[in-house]
Amino acid sequence: MSAIQMPQGTVILFADDSHVARLLIEKSLSAMNVNFISVKNGKEAWERLGGIHMEAAGCGKKASDTVAIVLTDLEMPEMDGFTLTRNIKQDARFAGIPVIVYSSLTGSASEGHADAVGADAYVAKFDADVLAETLRPLLMRANRD
Repeated sequence: MSAIQMPQGTVILFADDSHVARLLIEKSLSAMNVNFISVKNGKEAWERLGGIHMEAAGCGKKASDTVAIVLTDLEMPEMDGFTLTRNIKQDARFAGIPVIVYSSLTGSASEGHADAVGADAYVAKFDADVLAETLRPLLMRANRD
């Protein structure tokens, strides 16, 4: 798996409640030479995004200057990936941050719901090559912005 070029100073924020899944995602992102922040559920991701926004705003920047992509599982305690995605997409503080749903729930119903809440892409777990090929164009778009 080849490295992915990210905008300088940015990270991928990902949320997954499964320890094993987080390890696999971390391994995949590390193999892509990507900086990341890992959290255990949607609520932690939402709170982390809020903190990133506050820090960025204090420097005259936007959250999207730090977070290149949010990668989220769907089924998580405290806040699921659908709610996280909807919250991100409806909040002007996070405009321009793509959200990729990365889930073991496959099928048109889950994909349709992810699309309805504004997800930019839907990737089935655990195909690291498909994940890389989904991340690449979104990161290239972020590099141009």
